[in-house]
Parts: sequence; C-alpha cells; structure tokens
Amino acid sequence: MNALTLRTATREDRHTRWQITHEAWKVAYAHIYTPQEITDVFDDLLFQRQSWGRNRGELLGHLVAERDGRLVGFVGMALCMRGRGQPQHGEITALYVLPEEHGRGAGRLLWQAGLAQLRARDCTAAWVWTLQRASAVDFYRHMGATAAAHGIYTIGDHEEPAIGFLISL
Repeated sequence: MNALTLRTATREDRHTRWQITHEAWKVAYAHIYTPQEITDVFDDLLFQRQSWGRNRGELLGHLVAERDGRLVGFVGMALCMRGRGQPQHGEITALYVLPEEHGRGAGRLLWQAGLAQLRARDCTAAWVWTLQRASAVDFYRHMGATAAAHGIYTIGDHEEPAIGFLISL
C-alpha cells in the first residue's frame, strides 16, 4: 500500500532534504517569489533571514518520511530560548514534502512526529512560522495551530510578512 515510514535523518540525507525543500519552494512559493529569486536562494546568492530566528535555541535535528525507500519529506525541530521560570516552547523549523506527495499523509505524519519529539523534550507548546501568503497557513490551521505572532522573512531585498502559529502540546 505504499506505507510511509519515519526515521531520524542522517548526514547522508542532507542533499535529498535540500532537493525536497527546493522542489517544495518552486510550487508553494511560485506566487510569492520569482523563479530567479528561488534559484538564487538555493544557489546561496541571496541572503535569508527571519525576524523570529533570534528566539531559536538548541536544534534537535530532523525526521524524514520515506515511501518505498524514497525520501518524500522531512520535519526539523528546535527548542526555543526561554527566560527563567518560563515554560519550554519548541519550534517546527521546517516541514517540507515533495509536491507530488501532497495529500497523501506525509505532511500530517511529519507534523505529528515533530510535535511528539518536542513533547518528549517537555515542551508545553510549539511554534511554526510560514509566509502569510503561503498555502501552509491553511494546513497549520487545520492541524490545530493558532496564529499568535507576526514577523518578516527576507530574501535579498524581498520582504514578506510571516505568521507565527502556536499549538499547545
């Protein structure tokens, strides 16, 4: 039945994760960025920054989803910085699935697995950020996350409004 399996990402998966991200960007952000901007991002010709990045603490790595031995998506997780006495929050730092896999369960499985990893690290809530005009906004709302903050994602001179979604764990 072409079942999905999850595993911890390895160093050998890095290039494939990069390819998945690139393919996902070409579809998900085609109405936001020009093809040249997307190419330049992936050729390291445009500087990227996000206004919320300063809150990111320890990176926790990635999980990958495979279908029939082929990587079809991945999720990245991190702990957020916190002040004394504040509850621990986590962040889903990346969630990308190959466009031809959309609607086949990989995104949902990766989302749930990423949240489970953060829950296991005693996080009480998780953040995920996406561009305000991205279709991922609907996905995160459908998965139970609530818009809780706004920021800016910049590549080169192109600034885009972003939304920070929060979900209780």
